[in-house]
Amino acid sequence: MPCSTVMMHKQAVHHSVPARATSLRRSPASCRRTVRSGRRTPPPVSATSVAVVGGTGFVGSEVTKQLVAAGCNVKAVSRRGAGDVQGATYVAADALADSKEALVDALKGSDVVVSCVGTIGGDDLAGNGTANVAIVEAAKEAGAKRFVYVSVASIVKDNVKGLGPLDAYFNGKEAAEASVTSTFADNHGIVRPSFIFGGDQFNLTPPRVPTGYGKGVARLLSSGPIRTIANNTPGLIKLTLEPPVDVAAVAGAVVKCVVAEEASARVVDGTEDITKLADE
Repeated sequence: MPCSTVMMHKQAVHHSVPARATSLRRSPASCRRTVRSGRRTPPPVSATSVAVVGGTGFVGSEVTKQLVAAGCNVKAVSRRGAGDVQGATYVAADALADSKEALVDALKGSDVVVSCVGTIGGDDLAGNGTANVAIVEAAKEAGAKRFVYVSVASIVKDNVKGLGPLDAYFNGKEAAEASVTSTFADNHGIVRPSFIFGGDQFNLTPPRVPTGYGKGVARLLSSGPIRTIANNTPGLIKLTLEPPVDVAAVAGAVVKCVVAEEASARVVDGTEDITKLADE
């Protein structure tokens, strides 16, 4: 369903709480180690330090985990300032409630900043737009060289925007992408997933299906006959036939954007492109 497709991308922007950190115990000259995670092996990494804003959410925690596995020094920034990925440092900051100076301070020392921040329900323009614009500006001021943003697939926006209830959500996403592309014009990545599955439980708020179930649906909807039907079907019906994407693949695509050896501007749009990049 279209609403479910969008809601699966939810990552909350939170209020600050005292930070709790776990110290990093390695000091690589650069992130060069490759570690197999499932069927994906992170490539050599050129960035030594990465801040993941929204790093304790559904997508952000997986991004944090995969970056740590690749050997990066990872700082996960969120309201809670605490998480369970061993080897990551946790920092508390709020893109909406904190001052710009506080946000800049939270991002200092990062070669790359990743934002997995997004909301649905409530003030979606602020949660997706204002918050991410503030993160982008703070990242630039903090000295980051590259910015990677987790947005939403164009197939979702093209078929749902204009129907009313989610327009603020899409307007916020567009504002965030515009800020990324103008501020980090030659060195950014934008990853656009649709319906994301993962974990081991069904969930209603936000709606989410576990990995085993999601992979079955993805295989079915990725089959040749279904893709033929989808490619010849307009609008919302086509959207409902879009294969969901594994949260591990979304994170894997983000990691590839983070660790690219050369400056580049890249947009990875939809399940097929995300999965292909993650598997390279």
